[in-house]
Amino acid sequence: SGFIIPAMVPFIGCDKTVVIQCRNNNANRGLELLRSILIRTAIILPHQARYTLLDPAGNGLNFPMSRHLPLVRESHGDVRRDLDDVIKNIQRIIGTYLDASTTSFEEVAEEIRVNERFEFVFAADFPNKYDRRAIEALQNISNTGAVAGTYLFIHYNQDNELPRDMN
Repeated sequence: SGFIIPAMVPFIGCDKTVVIQCRNNNANRGLELLRSILIRTAIILPHQARYTLLDPAGNGLNFPMSRHLPLVRESHGDVRRDLDDVIKNIQRIIGTYLDASTTSFEEVAEEIRVNERFEFVFAADFPNKYDRRAIEALQNISNTGAVAGTYLFIHYNQDNELPRDMN
């Protein structure tokens, strides 16, 4: 089957999660696209980005470039704990910088957010080894993260089953 790769994937300022859907037969191509987006963000925003890299099934093998990236969040070995740290940061950004006149992180003046960064969460081989708690945290980040400058990218292998009662 064909695999379409877009030339551009706009996401900053857009309230959306980027999901790369694939199946077992093209899962590697989906991972290559995820990695390409990761590297592009690091090149475009070298000092303005922090990364959370999730790969519970591969124990980090799907992100071989991680040591070359600026500010990668250290993994606790528990996806939910890692995502809880991201959620706490989203809550802090919303509480500190957003109000009725400033409704999203990118609207905050650069001189005010000088010590802050965009956060990019990359999830490889989803939903393989992601438990219900981790999936709920990903949903939370997808729903509220963009306004706080946190963007979620998911490599979703549709041949892996989600936990019961989840879609």
